[in-house]
Amino acid sequence: DGIEIDAQIIEETLEETKISKTVLDIKRKYSGEIKTQAKKLLKKWEQIWMLAKKEEEEEEEETTSQAAAATTAAANDDNEKTTLCDICSKPRNFRDDIGMLQKCKDCGIHVHELCYCMVPTSTLNKNFTCHACSAVGTEVEVNVPSKIGGTDDIGKERDVMTVNERPMDCVLCRHNKEYHAMHPLYDTDGKQGRQLCLPRQSASVGGKPRRLAWVHTLCAQTLTIQKSYLFGVDKDGMYYDKDGKCCSDGIVNESNNKEEDDESSDEEVGGQKYKIGTKLYKEFEDPETKELRVFKGKVIRFDTKMKLYHVLYEDGDYEDLEEHEVKSFLQKPTKAPQKTEEPPPVNVATRNFCINIEIKEDIKEALKLKCVVCKRDDNGKLAIPIQCNAGDETEDPEFQKHHGHYPLDGIRRRR
Repeated sequence: DGIEIDAQIIEETLEETKISKTVLDIKRKYSGEIKTQAKKLLKKWEQIWMLAKKEEEEEEEETTSQAAAATTAAANDDNEKTTLCDICSKPRNFRDDIGMLQKCKDCGIHVHELCYCMVPTSTLNKNFTCHACSAVGTEVEVNVPSKIGGTDDIGKERDVMTVNERPMDCVLCRHNKEYHAMHPLYDTDGKQGRQLCLPRQSASVGGKPRRLAWVHTLCAQTLTIQKSYLFGVDKDGMYYDKDGKCCSDGIVNESNNKEEDDESSDEEVGGQKYKIGTKLYKEFEDPETKELRVFKGKVIRFDTKMKLYHVLYEDGDYEDLEEHEVKSFLQKPTKAPQKTEEPPPVNVATRNFCINIEIKEDIKEALKLKCVVCKRDDNGKLAIPIQCNAGDETEDPEFQKHHGHYPLDGIRRRR
């Protein structure tokens, strides 16, 4: 009971900040116990004060953090509006079907995935590297000789070139002073296609060393869309038409062609194109399972009079086939894919661009055109001109500073 009284007296004394005579008398009597209780109370109050101070600091820190987050969010929002794609010059989310606006971690350019000929995604890749930066430090195999459209003996001789620095020089234009989105330019499509190697220039025309050909993605796409001077190729060397059909002449199914070549003669003898022993594959209904099954057969005789091939199958059946029928059964049939109401469109990434040699005459004529302002042409180079509208009312205001001011004559100047 005495301890409880002492604690109460101490509490009252501290609150009123004065000591009464009674308290002094009690303190003399219970001095040791009072000191102990006082220390305990003071320690407890110190703990409460420290806890209150910590809570106050945490509240202040949270308020500061929220303000900083709001500032960062506002800055990011402004950045999204001002950061533009290097190819289309549009901000991040101006369309839903073009994928993320990726930033190259090395050179800092921004590109929409679809603009950069990538498969669109919804994921921001912090480790994204553009084609030009990815090439630095790599060894690139090139054809020898390296010519647009390839050569008859393409692939027989190859050389290796090392990329020592980030390419900036586009062979399709003269702008090579800043970082821009780029793609490699190949000599041809197909398995044998390799990056085009440009020969060393003489000192009179620039003196550039032997180097690999690169193009601005924007330049390549412009020439592809407007004039079909170029076309994009995927990682397997194939290109596709607007319906998603593979159109690459460079891709060859070597196994099938080899089999057909081995089984057919170079010259027809007595009207017989396919040799005795040529293997065939044809579907028939299996009598046991009542399901379609592929039966192997082979040509055992040719009727020179009727021009028919006598074919014997593995189950003992036989039949006579005409030449076109034999040709249709030379390859083993594969299971047809299940049909869907709307087949998904082909969506593949473009690895590189190739120049369309099928319209090389059009390209040659374009290279001879001269700009009415600068009086220059690009004959002998790969810089393919389309139109020069310097000073014209159709000129993009962003480009006017590069061309100066010219009187408008109402004519769309062409190069």
